[in-house]
Amino acid sequence: GQMIFSTLGMLLSGQSLHTAIRGGSSMVQIGEFSFIVATLGLNLGVTSEFLYPIIVCVAVITTFYTPLSIKSSEGLYQFISARLPNRWLAFLRQYTSEKRSNSDRGGEWKKFITRYFLRTVITSAALFLIYSAGNYCKDIVGPWAAAIGTCILMIPVINLMQNNRSNAFKKLWLKSTTNRLPLLALRVFRLLIALFFLVLTWRKFIGAPYLLLIVLGIILIILAIRSTFLRSHAIKLEARFVANFNERILHKKKEEEEDVWMGDKVYIVEFRLDDAGQCRTVASLLNERVLDVLVIKILRKERHINIPGPHEMVCSGDLVTVVSSKGQLEAYLIALENAEYIETPKEPMVTLREYMYSQIDREIPPEEQIMCCAIPISKGSGLHRKTIRNSGFRAKYEGFIVGIERDNYPIIDPPLNMIMEDGDLVWAIGTQGMAQRLLKDDLLQE
Repeated sequence: GQMIFSTLGMLLSGQSLHTAIRGGSSMVQIGEFSFIVATLGLNLGVTSEFLYPIIVCVAVITTFYTPLSIKSSEGLYQFISARLPNRWLAFLRQYTSEKRSNSDRGGEWKKFITRYFLRTVITSAALFLIYSAGNYCKDIVGPWAAAIGTCILMIPVINLMQNNRSNAFKKLWLKSTTNRLPLLALRVFRLLIALFFLVLTWRKFIGAPYLLLIVLGIILIILAIRSTFLRSHAIKLEARFVANFNERILHKKKEEEEDVWMGDKVYIVEFRLDDAGQCRTVASLLNERVLDVLVIKILRKERHINIPGPHEMVCSGDLVTVVSSKGQLEAYLIALENAEYIETPKEPMVTLREYMYSQIDREIPPEEQIMCCAIPISKGSGLHRKTIRNSGFRAKYEGFIVGIERDNYPIIDPPLNMIMEDGDLVWAIGTQGMAQRLLKDDLLQE
């Protein structure tokens, strides 16, 4: 069992089948620590006396057998690989690698794992607190009401736990196919945590059969993950939590930097499409794992195509300008390079502020320049309590909303179903025409 599960664990971490079998073969011994466990169990009276010599004997035998197991691992690999279906072998070759340990020494995995476990621990603690509160109220409101109420409170937290907007996740996913198995394994781990709390709630409160509870839990998790409405409220909850948690830091930073604006947190990169003379739409160019990037300009020879629509064509040789957060742009460029749409950009990534100033140096006509506007949201505003999608901002004002500042906390690449609330500062980019339309609708302060 130890050998089998060690082999499976190494495969899920992205190691090749050859490395996984060799690593699993080295784990057949139960180890000298079993002596300590057996002695402790004997002293505490939880194991029988006849079991101690058996454990010692098995430990000694497996310890001496380990070198033989490692030596025979090559033959075991040949035996298994000869009997696995070709489709399985092709899958393992695609998503695992012998050179994985040398190729992933950067800080991307460390950054992702740190944030992954921090989010997992916080959301798991929140689920436990919700379960504990529901269990306390069970005798007061009744088991059915407590179970339903507890699950309703758990669903937004589950949505927040299953967040897939992480830039580090997308970069690792796109950087190498060998990263995908461990990333999927980590996502499954979170799903199991969520399923555990849902099943525990219904089992403890109602006492229904486990099979029925597992099916019900899976359905609730799917609804929680796929609901854009819940995703919007989960981001709102996260933004509120981070803003409250770092209230002093954010307020101090706001006082120290009087000229802080979203243009210093949003980035822009330009690349030239090199796709063997083929043309494709903007929508197809952006269809890479739902990356939150926006094409704001296409330069075709001397023609400026600002804020292009999804059906605008992009052809080989066009200079394309995209905007997003730094992490999203890095992941997007990796995706385009892997698809061989572009070569590595020659110009470095710049902030939106730097890009706007550079337009003057490049002598771009004012009517063709990209502008950035800060739109304060109040109760009388035409955008108040509307989602980005329902506001029709792109069609009505010919611009993009790239960020929302809420309680001094910047939210870059907000989801389309995020609701704009009183006190928000919405940052949008577009042309002079967008600014004129916003002024006409009294959304900007002159």
